[in-house]
Amino acid sequence: MRKKLCLCIASLMLAGVWSCQALDYDQHFARGMRVYRVSLGVGGAPSAADMKTIYIRPGDMVANTDDDALFIMSTTNVYTKIEADGTATIVSMDISDRMDIGGWGYAGEHAPLADTDETHTMAGFGQFNEVSTVVSAGKVMAAKYSRLLISESQTNSSTFIGTESQLRLRGANIGEGVHAGLWAYAEQSGVSTQSNAGTFDAITATVESEATYTIGATEQISGITLDSSINTGATINANANFSAVFIKSNGKDWFNGIYITGCDNDILFDGGAKIDQSAADTLTLTEDNVAVAGALTATSYEGVAAVTFAAGSALGNTSLQDADVWGAPGLTVTTNSVTEIVVEVQAKTIAGGDMAERRLVRAWIAETSGGVASTNNITTFALTGGTAVDTITAKADYRYVTSALGTNTITITGEAADQHFVTVVDGSSTTETQIDFVGP
Repeated sequence: MRKKLCLCIASLMLAGVWSCQALDYDQHFARGMRVYRVSLGVGGAPSAADMKTIYIRPGDMVANTDDDALFIMSTTNVYTKIEADGTATIVSMDISDRMDIGGWGYAGEHAPLADTDETHTMAGFGQFNEVSTVVSAGKVMAAKYSRLLISESQTNSSTFIGTESQLRLRGANIGEGVHAGLWAYAEQSGVSTQSNAGTFDAITATVESEATYTIGATEQISGITLDSSINTGATINANANFSAVFIKSNGKDWFNGIYITGCDNDILFDGGAKIDQSAADTLTLTEDNVAVAGALTATSYEGVAAVTFAAGSALGNTSLQDADVWGAPGLTVTTNSVTEIVVEVQAKTIAGGDMAERRLVRAWIAETSGGVASTNNITTFALTGGTAVDTITAKADYRYVTSALGTNTITITGEAADQHFVTVVDGSSTTETQIDFVGP
C-alpha cells in the first residue's frame, strides 16, 4: 500500500513543534534552505547510521512512498516519530507561540471526541504522569502546569486567566451524570497513610502576594468567586437544587460542612450583618434586628438555662432584657455592736446588676426563716435613706420607697442575744437574711 507522509516545514519553523535540528544538531530551523537527517522506515527508531541527509526549504514536501513512519532526529539517537495515520510519538516538545487542537467555531472545527472501548476516561488530550521515586523536600510536582505572565500594566477592561476550562452545552439535552466545566478529583486506592499534617484535597486555592501589592477599597481579592450568570429568564423549578455551594456525601459524611479559620469576620453578609466566633466559647451575631421564623430554643440566654423563645418574640435591643426586669433585692449585713446590726438594701435586676431607680419595698423582721413579723427582743427597726410609706407593725414591718439609686438602710437594735431573720420584698421578688445579736 502506498502511504505518504508530509511535513509542512513552514508550520514547523513557526511552532517548533517537532524540535528538529540541522545536521550539526546545534541550530534550530531558520530561514532559507536547511539540511536535515531523516529516516523513512518501519519498526523501531533507526540508528544514526540509518539517517539520510535531505535538503528542505519552506513549502517543500517530504514523501515516504514505501513505508509506514517518518523519524526525525533532533540529537543523536533521539527521535520524533510520525506515523502514516498522523500519530506522533514525541520525546520532548517546545512551542514558542501557541498550539491548537481543533478550532473555535460551531461548524465542525472542534476535534471530535467519540465513544470507544476505553474503560477509563476518554480524553481529547490525555496526559498520564507518574511519580515513582522519592521527591526531595520543597519540590512541587504537577502533571500539568499552566502559567500566564503579565509583565505590562493594563489600563483596559480585560480578563486574564491562568487556566480556562469550559463545558459548553449548545442546543443539546443532558440527563443523568456529572456535567461540569472543571472536575477536580482526588482519589486513593490500595493501602495509604497520611501523616505530618499533610492534606488530601480535590481543590486547593491559594492567593499569594508580596508586601508591595496595593488593593483599593472598591476592588476584590478572594480565594474563590462563585458567579451566577444564569439568564434571569431561564426556567428553574423552585424545588431544584440551585446553589452556589452544594455539599454532599456519597460515602463517609463530612465531619464539618464548612470549617472557618483565619478570618476577621467568619461570615459577612452584603447588608453588613456579621457572624463571628469572637472567642473560643462565644459566637457573636452583629445585626440590629434578628428575625426567627418559628420558636428558638437555646441551652441558655443571658445566664438563664434552657430558654425557649416563642415565634414572634424579639431578641433585639427593642425587646425586654434581663437588665430591664427587677429581681430579688441585695442585702448586705454589717454588725456595728453586740446590740446593733445594719442591713443595706440595693434593688437588683434579674441579670444581677444594680437597679438605679426608686422602688417600693416591704421590710420586716421575724423570729424564724419565712416567719411573720415579730418584735420579740427588738428595740428598734428603722428604715432610712428613702421615704416612709406606712407602718404595718411598729418596730417590725414597714413599706418604704428607696432612694433614686434603689438603696435604703435598715438599722436594728436588739434587747438580748437572739437570732432573727430580715426579709425585704421588691415587687414579687423576696430576699431574706439572718442576723444574730450576741448581747447585751
